Amino acid sequence: KETTMSLDFSETYKRTGPPPVFSPDGTKIATAVDHRLVLRDAETCGVIFMQECFCKISAIEWSSDSDHVLCAMYKKNQGKVQVFKSSDDEWRCAIDEGPAGLVFARWAPCGTRVLTISEFNLRVSVWSLVDTSCVYIKHPKFDSGRGLDFSPDGRFLCVVERKQCVDSIVVIDCGSWTTAAKFQSSVDDVADAKWSPDSTSIAVVPSPHSESGLLVLHSPDGRVLREFKPEEDETSAFSKDGKTATAASSSGITCHRWSSGGSFLATGSRDRKTRVMNHVSWRAFATLTHSSRIVAPATVAVYQETETKVTGTFKKAKETARGENENENLNPDREWYEDSDSAGASSAKDPVRQARIRQKGLLDGTLVPKYVVVALPATIAVGALKSSKHASENSTQSPCDDGVSRIEWSFNDRFLATLDSTSPNTVYVWDMVNIELTAVLVQMENVVHFKWDPRGNRLAAV
Repeated sequence: KETTMSLDFSETYKRTGPPPVFSPDGTKIATAVDHRLVLRDAETCGVIFMQECFCKISAIEWSSDSDHVLCAMYKKNQGKVQVFKSSDDEWRCAIDEGPAGLVFARWAPCGTRVLTISEFNLRVSVWSLVDTSCVYIKHPKFDSGRGLDFSPDGRFLCVVERKQCVDSIVVIDCGSWTTAAKFQSSVDDVADAKWSPDSTSIAVVPSPHSESGLLVLHSPDGRVLREFKPEEDETSAFSKDGKTATAASSSGITCHRWSSGGSFLATGSRDRKTRVMNHVSWRAFATLTHSSRIVAPATVAVYQETETKVTGTFKKAKETARGENENENLNPDREWYEDSDSAGASSAKDPVRQARIRQKGLLDGTLVPKYVVVALPATIAVGALKSSKHASENSTQSPCDDGVSRIEWSFNDRFLATLDSTSPNTVYVWDMVNIELTAVLVQMENVVHFKWDPRGNRLAAV
């Protein structure tokens, strides 16, 4: 039985700065228009609340109660935070770090405290909206919110601290806001520290170019549960002078991702492999290799994106719809490359021109994308699109140039999707019940981002 979906579009509304943000309960939308905060009803889009801030708004965040809204203003030497209450026009709160400045702000999970980071990573300030008290946590390593992670149960806060060129992990009790534990990790250059979904362990992640390449798992009190480093390649490479050389690309953690229940931890490394550990023994029970030649298993499906050019009737109908009296030479939407057909072979060699022609074809419907199933064995192009400017500017992947760059679990942990920097236009999908490759998605352009449906086993790739 076919199902249809109707889409209704609202009018366009002005907004500047950060993108609109839905409240956690989905009933309100917060937008910024220069220095004004505007709250709209999510159903009718009518304005239900409006307040003016000190200066232009840089970031917006809802509290967990869907009633309070945080507006952060990161203007140099004027960094401030204002908090408003959507159910009370008169209630408001202002936070000013003074000479210390302000570069980051966020809510605590309890919804009654605001965390701010001052300039030059001097301190993290925890402000209470109940009794106006403030607690300081000194020497955070990062000023972007990285290395600042609350446990899923909301009881503890993990902070990556850097003092005298040494990285430490500080665990803060969110009840009393005092230090519950402080310890140093074996990781020489900490890139982040993340709680497991069950709040029982902390994964300390190295930077992509760290010399140690270790991912260390700690208990909240600092005990080491596991020091994990990708195993060295079993086959040795030989240099020209006959001496053995270890493959440098076989070590180093590039990314990691916890499963939704915290039972598994998947790590990507520079050797193009993803290793999956369990939370009991913290040993890798699966090693997933991103091969450039897909041979097995026989059930794997390789989908390749192609484009079909629509000509004739469709194109003529579209031109007629624009109006017979339209002067195309004066059309402001007309691109410069439409008048350069005489360029001949030179235009075919210009990738910028070809990309614009292709984009125009996709927009006006003369190019229709579709997927075809490639017969096994299938070969995946390596590095063909690695220099794509679009991917480099918009990618949220690992900053490492080689190895696995992104990992995502499905909502029920049945499937695992991975992306390898060596083939940036290809997404590998693994069946984690049978521990085997189940599908390969080969796109025409680099994959910038992908995410699983939170309610089903569907994958969206951009």
